[in-house]
Amino acid sequence: MNFLPVVDALQTSTIYQKVCLLLHLIAFVFHIVGFFCPNWSHNGRRNSGLWRECQFVLFTTFCNDVLDRDDVEDWLRATQFFETIGLIAIGIAAAILFLSLVLQSLRNKKIVTILNALTCFVACGTIIVGAIIYASRGYNRSYLSWAFALCIVGAILEGVAGVLILVGSFANRS
Repeated sequence: MNFLPVVDALQTSTIYQKVCLLLHLIAFVFHIVGFFCPNWSHNGRRNSGLWRECQFVLFTTFCNDVLDRDDVEDWLRATQFFETIGLIAIGIAAAILFLSLVLQSLRNKKIVTILNALTCFVACGTIIVGAIIYASRGYNRSYLSWAFALCIVGAILEGVAGVLILVGSFANRS
């Protein structure tokens, strides 16, 4: 397997593109960890996430999948939807940036830059909307936990990547 085109593309790319690629990767890791961990909220001996709920009883942890329940609340389904769209958008934005670095035909196209920045902003926005829905749910007797915070940080990093993509494209054109 020859990785030379990728190495050449990274060597000839701007600092903005390199930082954006790094931000995409970090945001993806943060969001994927937060997305699947059952630690969005904590209430005494109970942790809840988007997909699992865990309860600690007598030195043992019992976990249940949220989707196995018949009575999944609408706000949780909406949060799952928006967070999933955000995760997909992060992957698409990273793929667009990577392809624009590797393929010479896409390198200086305005539409690719705009599409990439737009995808970053969609990812940021949908993750933030999902987090707002989760945080403002009706019975808020629990504390928001670290997995929730990881998703927020991932969204912020995607927003910064979108801004850097636009700034970098204007810096290269002048």
